[in-house]
Amino acid sequence: MRALQMRLTEHTVSFGHWTLLRILWERDGLTQRELSLQAGVMEPTTFAAMKAMETLGYVERRQMPDNKNVHVFF
Repeated sequence: MRALQMRLTEHTVSFGHWTLLRILWERDGLTQRELSLQAGVMEPTTFAAMKAMETLGYVERRQMPDNKNVHVFF
């Protein structure tokens, strides 16, 4: 775990962000709610992380035309 954290630090990626990115890598386009469930974190935590990750350019959040859900793309 420590070795992973050291490697992530070299690329300025936090462990929390890496966890979410890894889930999106396997299944891109999840809703924020689905991402929260898979990561085992509360939705406000995911929202804050997605907002930060979008600012960093790691992800893109889009509302789909057929529903109001926000989907996250890697």
